[in-house]
Amino acid sequence: MAVRSQIEKKLAEINLNILRKDINRCCSIIISSLVDAIKNESKVELRGFGSFFSKELKAKIGRNPKTGLSITLPGGRKTIRFKPSKILLKRINKNFTENNTIDTY
Repeated sequence: MAVRSQIEKKLAEINLNILRKDINRCCSIIISSLVDAIKNESKVELRGFGSFFSKELKAKIGRNPKTGLSITLPGGRKTIRFKPSKILLKRINKNFTENNTIDTY
């Protein structure tokens, strides 16, 4: 799992001429821009990686797992969705498609 500090450390190792605090500031600007765009219901697309977008959930009836009582969850709640790009999916599944493995159960 990559944590923000690990990503910043990796960027600092690659770019020795850029100060660590500047890299930290750039990461903060990127993340806050993503959050603001999604908050304003804009779709954020990072070419070669994927797109982030918000989705409004409908009202539904849920169940409290501890007590078993039915609860009505209100509509209008928002959640964030991510759709990976085709390039990212190919990179993730590269070994699977190259090896032509046979599924055995």
